[in-house]
Amino acid sequence: MRGKLNKKMIFAKILFIVSFFGIFLIPATNVHAAPIEKIVFASSRDGDYEIYTMNTDGSGQTSLTSNSSTDSYPKWSPDGSKIAFYSARDGNNEIYVMNADGSNQINLTNDPGIDQTPVWSPDGTKIAFYSNREGEYDIFVMDADGSAPHRLAEVPGGNYTPTWSR
Repeated sequence: MRGKLNKKMIFAKILFIVSFFGIFLIPATNVHAAPIEKIVFASSRDGDYEIYTMNTDGSGQTSLTSNSSTDSYPKWSPDGSKIAFYSARDGNNEIYVMNADGSNQINLTNDPGIDQTPVWSPDGTKIAFYSNREGEYDIFVMDADGSAPHRLAEVPGGNYTPTWSR
């Protein structure tokens, strides 16, 4: 009887240790974001800022934009399928979105004011940015398709570079 009890105790201890330490061996994942295996960045290597992607080891650098104006501040959508950025190609800084491969570049803001530093909401349905479209620089949010832009803050002195929390 004592041998069976010892075997059960040993098994219970092993099970406890494996269960306890197994929690720490499971890799951390973010269920809200798709894995992005590329880096998106802006570079002035060709004389003006353009948007590029590259693999995480620095290989496979690919230009996604090419025009005579600044394209900068690229941000991946949470699912990795799109990139938001700002561009001066239409005469002033506007918020654009394109597919992750650089195709289908769309001006979302199309406003005479300066619109900059887009950032996606964690669920990918909104884009926050700052703009002087109503005078002083303030934080705005719009739907991811560019509709329904509205000012969030109206504080003297200007508000810049929004970032979403999770």
